[in-house]
Amino acid sequence: VELSPQSARAHQAHFAVLKVRRLTDQARQAGARAVQLNPFDTDILGDYGAWLISIGDLEEGAALLKRADAMLGVRPAWMEFYLFLSAQLSGEVDEAARIARTLDVNRSPLLALAAAIGASLRGDLPRRQTAIAALNAQAPDFLIDPEAQFRRRGFNDEVTKTIVDTMRLSKLLKQ
Repeated sequence: VELSPQSARAHQAHFAVLKVRRLTDQARQAGARAVQLNPFDTDILGDYGAWLISIGDLEEGAALLKRADAMLGVRPAWMEFYLFLSAQLSGEVDEAARIARTLDVNRSPLLALAAAIGASLRGDLPRRQTAIAALNAQAPDFLIDPEAQFRRRGFNDEVTKTIVDTMRLSKLLKQ
């Protein structure tokens, strides 16, 4: 950032360090600056938007993700997860269910988790079993210690609790 203060990618890298260190206010400033410097970089828009969702800023996060999504031909797996999560946390049940039905559970553990939650809430037991098997194969720790997995990815405690409570409600975790 010091060497190239007008580089959106430099600010994105700085944002990445700050979010992992849980310096929320500073991360927000760096992420917003990266977006300001290059509002057409889908990686920056999506990265910052996904993080905002993970800390509970659903409205701004979803807006950035949708902006990035509109510019992409194919979504990366992580973006699909955060679009699902944004809809789920915002109470947009139909949209979350629509997204969850289309997810390829073999692309990423996050997609398997989202598909398992969506299938459980809809009562789609075959899809639920397929998603849980994929999640167990890819990242069994999500079903053993999901809190640690979400914290490791930079989620704040409130959003983590909401997701874990949803996992319990969906009977993905023991009560």
